[in-house]
Amino acid sequence: MQDIFSVAAMFILFRETLEAAVIISVMLQLCTKLKLHTLKKWVWAGALSGVGLAILLGIVFICLFYVAQQQVFKGSGRTIFEAFLMLIASAMITLLAMMMLKYKGYEEKWQAKLQRASDAQTSKGRTPGWWQIFLMAFANTLREGLESVVFLCGVSAGVDPRSIPLAGIVGIILGIIVGVALYYTGKSISDIGWFMIIMSVLLFFIGAGLTARGITYFQFVGWFGYYGYPNSARPWQNKQLWDWSSCCSMDVTKNKFFGLVSALFGYTDSGTAIWLFAYFGYWLEVAVVLVIRAARGTLLTAGKKKPAAKRPADLPTVKEVTAPGTPPSPGAKVPAPLNGDAAHTNGTHTNGKTAETELTSAK
Repeated sequence: MQDIFSVAAMFILFRETLEAAVIISVMLQLCTKLKLHTLKKWVWAGALSGVGLAILLGIVFICLFYVAQQQVFKGSGRTIFEAFLMLIASAMITLLAMMMLKYKGYEEKWQAKLQRASDAQTSKGRTPGWWQIFLMAFANTLREGLESVVFLCGVSAGVDPRSIPLAGIVGIILGIIVGVALYYTGKSISDIGWFMIIMSVLLFFIGAGLTARGITYFQFVGWFGYYGYPNSARPWQNKQLWDWSSCCSMDVTKNKFFGLVSALFGYTDSGTAIWLFAYFGYWLEVAVVLVIRAARGTLLTAGKKKPAAKRPADLPTVKEVTAPGTPPSPGAKVPAPLNGDAAHTNGTHTNGKTAETELTSAK
């Protein structure tokens, strides 16, 4: 299965395509809000130009990447190179999964960004021109495309290059379908949050499998001690703990089901203590990060909700000091007059004698 279809590549292209679709949707809505309907065509022109350039750069970059992988490294050097690539790919996939979890308020984030760019022009007495709309769409879609290239180079470590194109096409088509459906139904990504969570969990499983596989490659070249036959001669960390290859082989040519399980969840038909440490150590790190983000309130959102600013009515008032007989300023709070013992307690008299005495002494 992993030789003809890379599940990780499909998820990556789906996520990046969906993000680009959200950006285009928000820009079209912004043009409608500003009554700039004639500029919508420049949104599409910029978006298509950005995607086209990203595809060209991606093809060139990926070709150079595979040429370097095949020609530069040989033997154990190539095994070590692929092991490092798998660990890098695992880190990238984990980052992507964390980003996919932050689906709440996603459209609002882009609306705020684009609104600020528009306000910067309207504050100068100008409306956004066609070239500004074009550049905004071009730059954002190009960035998403280049992100896809970087992620794909990471996940392509140790897999057949033929597994990338089909998976990428499926991911792009799914991203376009979901993006168009959200736009025309008026829904947001928050409405399919359950779907984003499921995809994030699958990406975590893929990341765990890549981590364990990368560490196993280091094991093959002897980084953790002798790894040859017989099994009894190996150190404890390299001894095979189980062998299920006869019934549950992860070789896709022998067992397609367990081959798919291996690609999705990192299953192996023969494992060692090193494999267990790598696999479950990855999950421990992910769990710690998720718990910390949940405690901070940033697990499903871009950031913690800021406390509302105090309204003027909530702020403490400052008493005005005015000369006797001066009327209070408009809106100022006038304290209630004191009477009886309360007036004497504060050292004042309500009969006006104190004021008369002060005026006489002043003369």
